[in-house]
Amino acid sequence: MTRNTATLSPPTAPLCGKVTLPGSKSVTNRALLVAALARGTSTLTGLLRSDDTRHMMTALRQMGVEFEELDETTLRVTGQGGLSAPEGPLFLGNAGTAVRFLTAAAALVDGTVSITGDEHMQKRPISALIETLGQLGVEASAPTGCPPVEIRGTGRFDTGDVTVSGALSSQYVSAIMMLAAMGKDEIRIHIEGGKIGAVGYLQITAAVMRAFGANVSFPAENRIEIQPGGYRATDYAIEPDASAATYLWAAEVLTGGESTRAQSPARSINPTPRPIR
Repeated sequence: MTRNTATLSPPTAPLCGKVTLPGSKSVTNRALLVAALARGTSTLTGLLRSDDTRHMMTALRQMGVEFEELDETTLRVTGQGGLSAPEGPLFLGNAGTAVRFLTAAAALVDGTVSITGDEHMQKRPISALIETLGQLGVEASAPTGCPPVEIRGTGRFDTGDVTVSGALSSQYVSAIMMLAAMGKDEIRIHIEGGKIGAVGYLQITAAVMRAFGANVSFPAENRIEIQPGGYRATDYAIEPDASAATYLWAAEVLTGGESTRAQSPARSINPTPRPIR
């Protein structure tokens, strides 16, 4: 049997240089969806290329969104202010964020949308999101409690008050948040359990939504309010992945080195560590 081996040697000098950090996956998938829902053309820079973001882009293309890839990390997105019914099922591999975000967004389609994934995705629960969409009058089903999911969209959904368990993944709440901005009236998301879990990810969602013109507020620990109005096309820079930067910060400290971290060849970020959001 052939074995691959690697020899690691401690550095003998300070590590110095310039590194381009990958974009945040969390921000990239949110920005892709919100830009797709906006009417007009947006330019995203600092895009992360990964299986998850590739599946998200492929699915959005199937629903009528136009993408023009300007370079490896820059994308021009043209949306129509909604989504069209795809001709076939949306296959999203094992991309959990894409499955959850698009299950909610499919309510905007006037027609039936089927969402599925690989064998691993077909074991990941989604019934709680289906139940929450039911509160908004969206007809959806997942017979096994996991994908495949079928959403029978009408191009609209109810507004008002929605209750979500605080014990669930924040991706469920983020999915409802991004959909809510496309409503006719205000949506108030109430978190059962008294407190929002993984609030940092919900703040990421809110920040992306606000960048595209949405009005999102957190008036209490257990409540999120989203005003109607949809999204406006804009140019948006996706911030680098903070977790990837920590390795470089550690290398600098351990070796006495110094590095410049750039989001793209034309744009540098402040190298001072900041809280991971």
